Amino acid sequence: MLLLLATAHAASPLTDVRFAEAYADVDLAPAQQADTLVAALRSDLRFDKKLALATAWPGREGTARKLVEAIAADKKLLVERLRLEDLSGEERALVAFLRAREDDTDLSAIDYGADGVLGIDPLGLARSAAKIRPDDFSVVVVSVLVATADPTVGAGCNGWTLWEQTLHKHPEAGRNLRPPAVDAVEAAIRARCPTPTGAPAASARGGGR
Repeated sequence: MLLLLATAHAASPLTDVRFAEAYADVDLAPAQQADTLVAALRSDLRFDKKLALATAWPGREGTARKLVEAIAADKKLLVERLRLEDLSGEERALVAFLRAREDDTDLSAIDYGADGVLGIDPLGLARSAAKIRPDDFSVVVVSVLVATADPTVGAGCNGWTLWEQTLHKHPEAGRNLRPPAVDAVEAAIRARCPTPTGAPAASARGGGR
């Protein structure tokens, strides 16, 4: 039973990818508890390092809601009144990433049917993040990873095609994600498409510091 549950939860590159090796200098301990993770994600830590923390998070349900509540509190808004336009691209990406990792087989909103941010599903949040931050490679990578968990987007080698397009649109020099993290994303996506055509080299390096 435990094996079946683990297999079900590791259904996409979204849940497989880890940045621990790429960001070995980042203290990932806060990722083991929801409250400390949310505090770290609300800090002035650079976004790619926040993403490293998010990939180390075990995926416990309710953490995305905690992040939304923290964002609302910081903006002095009721969480029910928090709208998409109140969130930056990075905030949208992090909420999307956490919510999608809670259960990558059910990319539902935090509160289905609710108004505002709570009622937007992870794919919608991630796409909106990439739309307002199209040149931010790390934010766009989140959008790609969330998309690979959607069966209508990530089926077969579609995820690999999306990754190829992303690398093409974001030349190496402009990437704000460390090279080993780029490799980790590529490996996770490649695992779902073992014989990709036109495969970019895994050495298509990132640029985070």
